[in-house]
Amino acid sequence: MNIAVVYKSKYGAAKQYAEWIAEELGCPCFDRRRINLNELSDYDFVIYGGGLYAGSIAGVKPVIRGFKKPMAVFTCGMTFPLESETVKLAASNFPAADIESGRIKFFHFRGRVEFNKLSPIHKLIMKLVRKAMETDPAATDADRAALKKDVLDFVDREAIAPLLEYARQVVSGE
Repeated sequence: MNIAVVYKSKYGAAKQYAEWIAEELGCPCFDRRRINLNELSDYDFVIYGGGLYAGSIAGVKPVIRGFKKPMAVFTCGMTFPLESETVKLAASNFPAADIESGRIKFFHFRGRVEFNKLSPIHKLIMKLVRKAMETDPAATDADRAALKKDVLDFVDREAIAPLLEYARQVVSGE
């Protein structure tokens, strides 16, 4: 089964995860801005990753409209979304039939942000995220300590394990 990993990354976390996933699966990795979506028809399974911005997944809509085979989608964001939030994210970004049929499987990984590289609107949003993380029950002491830094980096290679397991199941036909 041919697999491709495609990503859209503004600050680097989605790219890092995509590269790790492609390396583990031994498949190509493409920047969404540099691939013609028609080329994806050559693949049996696509893994798409993008940043999470105000509940939208960067660049995913044209991919899911153009690729009708099974796929996994991962997002990168600064917090752990609760299960109810994850369900809402999936519902707001994917057609209900694709979720219900299992054609699209959704994953979320924590990301990275360098405050000095943010656009003005993202700086404002991240100030709000910092404030929310101060009282987030899912936030760890390490998370709270990181809030005081200009770089928040929660990117973790081990986080991709469930996605890799899912991709290998799809490939093996299980």
